[in-house]
Amino acid sequence: MSTASRDSSTMEVVLLEETGRTEEPAAPPETTGRKLCFGIAGVLVASAVAYVLWFYIAPHDPQPPPGRSRPVPSNSSTGSFCNDGDGWEEVFKDEFEDDGFHVDPASWTKVLSNGTAYKSRVQNSCGTSRNVFQKDGKLVLQSTRLEEDLPGCPYQFSTGAVHTLNKKSWKGVTRVCVKAKLPGTLVPGKTQGIRSAIWLIPADDSCNPSHGEMDVMEHINGSPKFQHAYHWGPPNTCHEDRIAYAEPDTGHNFFEEFLEYGVEYTPTRITFAVNGLVTYSIDTDTEAYHKGSDGWNRARFFSDVPYYLVLNTGVGGSWAGPVANETEFPVQFLFDYVKVTQETKPPQSR
Repeated sequence: MSTASRDSSTMEVVLLEETGRTEEPAAPPETTGRKLCFGIAGVLVASAVAYVLWFYIAPHDPQPPPGRSRPVPSNSSTGSFCNDGDGWEEVFKDEFEDDGFHVDPASWTKVLSNGTAYKSRVQNSCGTSRNVFQKDGKLVLQSTRLEEDLPGCPYQFSTGAVHTLNKKSWKGVTRVCVKAKLPGTLVPGKTQGIRSAIWLIPADDSCNPSHGEMDVMEHINGSPKFQHAYHWGPPNTCHEDRIAYAEPDTGHNFFEEFLEYGVEYTPTRITFAVNGLVTYSIDTDTEAYHKGSDGWNRARFFSDVPYYLVLNTGVGGSWAGPVANETEFPVQFLFDYVKVTQETKPPQSR
């Protein structure tokens, strides 16, 4: 936030004709200097008092609605939120170095779907193996408009997605960072029906989202903004969704640039970051944007639960809506790296 500065100089206008006053003899140089010093000091004190009154009394920007926070601009850094050292240890890293129609089988599983299985990840499309590959040091998740029928697929589109379930998951105080370039373009209509996402999902048997879901990044339809979001629900329930989210303005074109999308989860807080700078934070006082009647409207956290990572592009579906005739295919969700660090020694305060 900024305030307009005021001119600290003062000007005395003597209206002799209107007041009938006579002009006094000029003061000696020493007296004039002393008056000038006192005048400047007075102006400075008055300005300081005015600023304090403005800061503590005058109304500021309106508070965001419950479940959202005013994001912190993050366009001044290209650092990583998941640096090794300073109390953090790198526990996982993949830089996708080997070209080919494969991913590291010790870490990743391709999502193969006929449009029914893994519906939330592929939406109204089918997940195929050939839509997931590594090229030029990048992981590529490709989405296409099918030119001919794909056996067993009821849709006109195919897509790519991967996850780490049963292979890699992390619990405790953890940071997960994904450097990626989003699929699509800012040109209106050209990315209609495309939803890209980076999720962390509980790797236990809980019914989502009763143990929380972290949407590190979600984006639809070529919008100039993306979302960070956190979902939770009452214990032992399914689909009683509570959500807190933000749409940070990073100052970057995420269709043209690789940005690092990061998250840190602890027992009392979830913090999102872009390029190493915090953009959104949720704590136990954060209220859900959409409330329920069961009383579970303040955020709950589950850092003792292991979370696995999902990278995916969905086509169509209820949120993004149907694909338009002008939607351009193929589109590619590109990943430069995935890094995970965990806390080795607690800071003085968190």
